[in-house]
Amino acid sequence: MSKKENKRNTKNFRKKVRKKNLVMKSKSQSKLMVIQKRIVDFTSIKTPKTVEEFRNNLLKYYFSIKRELYVNELGFIDVDKIYSMNDISDMMSDKYGKQHFQITPLVIQTGSWETFSKENVGDYIFKGIGYVCMKWWLYPKNNIIYERNLETEYDLMEDFQYLSKTYGDGQIYWKIYNENEKLKDNFIEFYVKTLGEFGVYSTKSIIEEEENQLMETIL
Repeated sequence: MSKKENKRNTKNFRKKVRKKNLVMKSKSQSKLMVIQKRIVDFTSIKTPKTVEEFRNNLLKYYFSIKRELYVNELGFIDVDKIYSMNDISDMMSDKYGKQHFQITPLVIQTGSWETFSKENVGDYIFKGIGYVCMKWWLYPKNNIIYERNLETEYDLMEDFQYLSKTYGDGQIYWKIYNENEKLKDNFIEFYVKTLGEFGVYSTKSIIEEEENQLMETIL
């Protein structure tokens, strides 16, 4: 093959590669646009008032498939057979002699909690850790919260993982869920918001904290 032919073929090949990449990029952008519609603000999450709402929230905001929640130590659990998070704690107690367990909130942390808490150390001193934790969740740039569509999504959260790879590190993170004080972290506000009185954490003070901070933004 002459140098001229080789140059022409190389040029044509590069054109095809560029065209294919543009198509793939277009498909990725379209997929991302669809998935982005599943992103919700913390304030828009409806705290459950009934057992059915509680079960649906478990499926909407935690790693699950069909009507089954995935618990790291127990595997898939039929949510229609549980009435509160205490039921899962009881399963853990019967099987392992301990009550805490690990679940995965459908949350991609895009901000650093460590940095945020240091920047708000004044609020921590004068208003308490509960104020700082709620402030963290009310600031939308700290987290991407994914809400699973229960009518259309049946697989192992492919869209959430795609979103995680786009905005985070693509990893699945397990969070310890338990009423033990030593195991608490800054996700308690999320647990209360999504699970309400059906969870193991006290809800009244956290709900009041959210309402107070929202009022501060209005005033």
